Amino acid sequence: MIPVQGLEGARVAVLGLGRSGLSAARALQAGGAKVSCWDDDPAARARAEREGFACVDLNSPGALDKITRLIVSPGIPHLYPAPNPVVAAALDAGVPVDNDIGLFFQSFATLAWDHYDVAPRVVAVTGSNGKST
Repeated sequence: MIPVQGLEGARVAVLGLGRSGLSAARALQAGGAKVSCWDDDPAARARAEREGFACVDLNSPGALDKITRLIVSPGIPHLYPAPNPVVAAALDAGVPVDNDIGLFFQSFATLAWDHYDVAPRVVAVTGSNGKST
């Protein structure tokens, strides 16, 4: 896992706790962010809570008040066909909305990697089939 750099102490919410969402939550926590999570599925919330994550209903009033960024899992509608209500509320409140890939690339744009002997390099693979294997 690559810890997310540049969000130390930031209050970040993760919406959607499938494979990508839970991995993003772990990477954020490893990088020092204060992570809260939500998923409509009680079983997904239970998995996150077993790992020590606080699950907060992001649909509830005021849930986004102190959140500095919302990370959305790939399966959560961001814009089309209609945004998830939590995403819409975050956008209305001016909370930046991003995803796990955005976190990954943002992390490389910080000075935190300067202490490594070799700068990290990234190889991107595109397409719709076979990337998960």
